[in-house]
Amino acid sequence: MKQCNICYYRSYVGREISTCDYMLITGQRRNSDPNNCDKFINKKDKPRRSFKYLNLKEF
Repeated sequence: MKQCNICYYRSYVGREISTCDYMLITGQRRNSDPNNCDKFINKKDKPRRSFKYLNLKEF
């Protein structure tokens, strides 16, 4: 979980709340336990986020 702090898919709401936005960004499920996440990508290795896969009509 320590790597989550610098993960590309991590987003923050204020200082207290953070979430994993893997599904919003990629359009796919993570399919792994949050404590043993295998989707980690360092923020420095990726460009700015775009939510092109997000389609609110599906929800």
